[in-house]
Amino acid sequence: MTCYYQNRNKVCAFLVLFLCVALQKQWASVAAVELGNWMYLGMHGMSALQHPDLFMLGSKDRNSAAGICNQITGLSSGQKKLCMLYTDHMMHVGRGARNGITECQFQFRHHKWNCSTVEDSTVFGPILSIPSKEAAFANAVASAGVVHSISRGCRDGQLASCGCSDARRPKDLKNEWIWGGCGDNIHYGYKFAKNFIDIREREMSVQRGGDDHGRQLMNLHNNEAGRRAVIQNMKVTCKCHGVSGSCSLITCWQQLAPFRKVGDHLEYKIEEHTSELQSHHDLVCRLLLEKKKYIKKLRTVYTHYPRELSDTHHDK
Repeated sequence: MTCYYQNRNKVCAFLVLFLCVALQKQWASVAAVELGNWMYLGMHGMSALQHPDLFMLGSKDRNSAAGICNQITGLSSGQKKLCMLYTDHMMHVGRGARNGITECQFQFRHHKWNCSTVEDSTVFGPILSIPSKEAAFANAVASAGVVHSISRGCRDGQLASCGCSDARRPKDLKNEWIWGGCGDNIHYGYKFAKNFIDIREREMSVQRGGDDHGRQLMNLHNNEAGRRAVIQNMKVTCKCHGVSGSCSLITCWQQLAPFRKVGDHLEYKIEEHTSELQSHHDLVCRLLLEKKKYIKKLRTVYTHYPRELSDTHHDK
């Protein structure tokens, strides 16, 4: 009789645990659908990508901008305000998000979850609501995609509020070489991407020290990791000028690395930092431990951030 009751209690406990997990997954899925995701701007069906004429350079019609931005699914209130102020940027944000999704699918092509998308504004479904390396990589690579796209848009003269890079001359560049040309504006791309993407997390009201606060800090960290990956892979490109290939004049400028190289960098980092985690429970425990020292953690993370974006690693 005792054995019967013990087994029955175990079965009941298992059923309760199963029910809690099911309800948690269902809540996460419903919450994700209700909130949406800014990455939806990079999915099919978005007017920003299908009708770029609506986002022409220097558009001053605020009413039209407000109407367009309100139609974009997945943006938070702060992101919609930035959309109204920088309407011509949205096509490049969408392109960056799309590049991030494509790169995520390439890097995870041999994984159980291969960054497959769904037909709603969550883009990836409830996977981003789970604290996992997959969610970390998806957020990081999408953030990197926006930096990459905005920086290149500035260089190409497609944005009203920015132009070519004004990065300082590298100290190791030969004196006889000319520092000029029209480089990718990584400084502006980083700043805009940080404001646009991080505002979603910063405008959320969460209890300090709670689980939501820890997740908020984790998302901000992953967004920053993606942006810094673009900076760390910047390079200096030089070109010879002269008659009959004499190379009498050499001009150099700052240039973005191919986005595949950024994706490879992020994939290596995410595997390096999660290789010691054997279970989802370990990842959650690590997150809960780290969030208690979030101020010290953030200071440690950003200690090596370069004072000047132009002084990062350059490859000749």
